[in-house]
Amino acid sequence: MKKLFIPEWVFPGEVKIPEQLRREIGGSETFLQMLVRRGITDPAVARAFLDPANYSSCPAQELPGVEKAISRILLALKNHEKIGIWGDFDVDGQTSTAILVGGLRLLDADVSYHIPVRGPESHGLSIPHLERFLASGITLLLTCDTGISANEAIAFANNLGIDVIVTDHHTLPDVLPDAFALIDPQLLPAVHPLATLSGSGVAYKVLEALFSALSRAEDAERFIDLAALGLIADLAILTRDARFLVQKGLARIRAFPRAALNAILKENNSLPDEITDSVVSYVLAPRLNAVGRLADANPMVEFLLSDDPVFIATTCNRIEGLNANRKVLCDQVFNGAQTMLEQEPRLLEKPLIYLGHPDWPPGVVGIVASRLVELYHRPVILFNTADPAVVKGSARSVDGINIIAAIREQESSLISCGGHPMAAGLAVSSQNFDTLKYQLFETISRMVAESSYKSAVEIDQQVELKNLSFDLVSELQQLAPFGPGNPPVLFSTAELELESTTVMGKSGEHEKITLGDSEGNLYKSLWWQSVGLPHPASRFDLAFTASLKKFKGIVDVQLEWQDYRDSLNAEDHHLARKRTSEIENFDLRRSLDPLNEFKGLIPVSDVLVFAESNAPVGIESFTRTGLHSTRNLVLWTTPPSMEILHSIIEGVKPARIFWFCLEPPENTLGELLKKVGRQVKQTKGEETAITLADLTASCASTTAIIKLILEWYAARGDLSIDSMDDNTAMISFLHSDPDSSEVTRLQRMISTAHAEVTAFRKYLHTAPNVSTLLPEKKKGSR
Repeated sequence: MKKLFIPEWVFPGEVKIPEQLRREIGGSETFLQMLVRRGITDPAVARAFLDPANYSSCPAQELPGVEKAISRILLALKNHEKIGIWGDFDVDGQTSTAILVGGLRLLDADVSYHIPVRGPESHGLSIPHLERFLASGITLLLTCDTGISANEAIAFANNLGIDVIVTDHHTLPDVLPDAFALIDPQLLPAVHPLATLSGSGVAYKVLEALFSALSRAEDAERFIDLAALGLIADLAILTRDARFLVQKGLARIRAFPRAALNAILKENNSLPDEITDSVVSYVLAPRLNAVGRLADANPMVEFLLSDDPVFIATTCNRIEGLNANRKVLCDQVFNGAQTMLEQEPRLLEKPLIYLGHPDWPPGVVGIVASRLVELYHRPVILFNTADPAVVKGSARSVDGINIIAAIREQESSLISCGGHPMAAGLAVSSQNFDTLKYQLFETISRMVAESSYKSAVEIDQQVELKNLSFDLVSELQQLAPFGPGNPPVLFSTAELELESTTVMGKSGEHEKITLGDSEGNLYKSLWWQSVGLPHPASRFDLAFTASLKKFKGIVDVQLEWQDYRDSLNAEDHHLARKRTSEIENFDLRRSLDPLNEFKGLIPVSDVLVFAESNAPVGIESFTRTGLHSTRNLVLWTTPPSMEILHSIIEGVKPARIFWFCLEPPENTLGELLKKVGRQVKQTKGEETAITLADLTASCASTTAIIKLILEWYAARGDLSIDSMDDNTAMISFLHSDPDSSEVTRLQRMISTAHAEVTAFRKYLHTAPNVSTLLPEKKKGSR
């Protein structure tokens, strides 16, 4: 079975730069390399990419259904019909709704709107709420950022004699709804310039066509900033027309900042003339999203369209409060999920993290799922299970696994679902909750096996931080705006130390990292949404992006942390090559189905499986006390220290090692204390000899920690230690008076020692090259 591993760093070689591009565009070698790597070799294409004034945007009429939709809207305007707009509660939905509502108001239309409230309504068009909305006299309904899968709701509207125009961008269902007009870029070929628009992009193109039909084309540009905001927030692929709209929209914010956006920026110490895709992603979008996740997003439409300073200030304060609350809830859900995974480590042996809790707010589980994907490199679905009848969840995925396709395969177990290959929402009846879990395990395991995708971090340029010039970063900014389809230039630098971290941001979820290089120079880097994520424990290599940041009138280079890996110095690389030549290594640390994969690897008669406290069911395994020489070594669980790892390898003398390295269930200190206590009590007698090697192996710990735990139990008065060395402890169960100060001292010592074991196991999971973990060959050995 194929695996999804931690992404490997890839360093692409230089590409050939066409002389015509070099002559007509000019610039540094790095800048031209970045253009060519984006597939831009023609000077005319380069000019259009770099400057929207040189790009010819695609007519809105090329979107299927637009012309029919515009004819119907014009008729509604002529006849003074009431037009309803039905949106969605995320940023793309809020901006889409504001674009259509604001545009129609400019035309003096009788228009009303509704954005579903996440808790009671969820995404899409629910018939009970739709019925109440339509009862106000609406005769023409426009959806935005939703509707392409709303077959039943649209049929309901049709039966009332109401025409429905769907504007959406989500994946097409097998059966399209019977709407008056369907406008969705998914109906276009993938290579079409409009194919990557989000909901706000589609809404803007519809408005553009409407104003054009009325000879008022210039009025559409009043809303291009909202289109840009929705496109960036929804992670649209920023190529062709989507890139053009973002370029123009950001330029409009800089020149003519909308009052609402200006208020949020000012509240967060940003200025409109400093607006970038990064500011939208990490300042504007999370705050607007917080409203839709935790409250009613309908007021956001008026907020985005308003010029009333009192209303804007009041709403802005409310947004900041909801965003702070969102951060607290995210931390609670994240910590809860982490606790579940620590208590049940075997959950991480599955191809999908599938968890639920009644106290997890539906509005934030998607955010936490994204953090868990980043941490564990596999798809994640988190559910709110408060409703005894219907369970709702949010899914996030990794590249190469189409999560919405996986979910839709389980149609018989679902109530509803919708989304994209990387993110989806779903509802399932409580009685089918476990059934769906096992169906998805099987489906995603199959997808992994069939996938040829290899995850990689593609480094564009290796640099020393001291050589990263202001001029180069300034030149590369011409490639912005960045996003999917046009990633920022990714630099890497080696051999750094993490000097310090400072939590930053109003919600306390970002960090400012102080980095030190080998010469003692210090640098600052921002690491967005990093609080709670693993940090380097030793010298490391950093992958980062660089941009220009203006602060108090001073423009400087700002580094943004993207990824890291443990550093390998020249000697490490030499040892890795040396060791690899002697032992063949198979890195299976991120296997999604380790047991089935192990069974298909090698003949069971020719393998020694090392497993402590978490042996694979049905497979003979050995602890560190029962090793023997054999050709194939499977490291099923993680040893507790580098010394024990080396002793295992030197004792087995394998030709091949299969590195699974699963966490033992007693990896938490509390569980370890309980297990030692249980095992000691099982030997209860007047005086008992405990073989420390056996107890240590069964608990997957170290002799030093087990000895400390026995001393801790003695200090509590639970047992007496008559004698103890590194091999044997003679104990009896004659109770004595507890010594509270000694208990406290030993608790600290145990905690410190156990933290070292935890740190080693974490290092064992994150080391980029397992061959560097092998013991160095001793002189005179075979």
